[in-house]
Amino acid sequence: MARLQPAAVHRKRCKAVARAQFAAAGLNNDAAASVVSHYSEHLKLCFIEYDDIFAGNAGQTVVNRSLDDAQGREYADFISIRNDAGDSKETSVVCEIILRSGEKLDCHSEREFDAFVQNYLGAAAQSSR
Repeated sequence: MARLQPAAVHRKRCKAVARAQFAAAGLNNDAAASVVSHYSEHLKLCFIEYDDIFAGNAGQTVVNRSLDDAQGREYADFISIRNDAGDSKETSVVCEIILRSGEKLDCHSEREFDAFVQNYLGAAAQSSR
């Protein structure tokens, strides 16, 4: 049996932690929810990206995305609430990025959230679903 390289071992552990936390959050039975693990060799951290879409109250569609590390520290949150009922197709967005220093920054769109996640994880970050 081939022995796994240290980076591969970290990615495998990261994926297992992500799946366990996903299950602990009760999202295993949610067909619209997903989890992706990213192990950053540079930062030596396991990141977990959660995505969920669900129906809110009174005809709303809610998109909830977050990026945390395996220890539970939050790095970014994105929530979009779209009102699908009536004539108004209004969407409200709450987007917050938390730097490693603890400083919190507002972002204004899912595109900004995605850019932060990709930039933060870097091209060297490994992904697995």
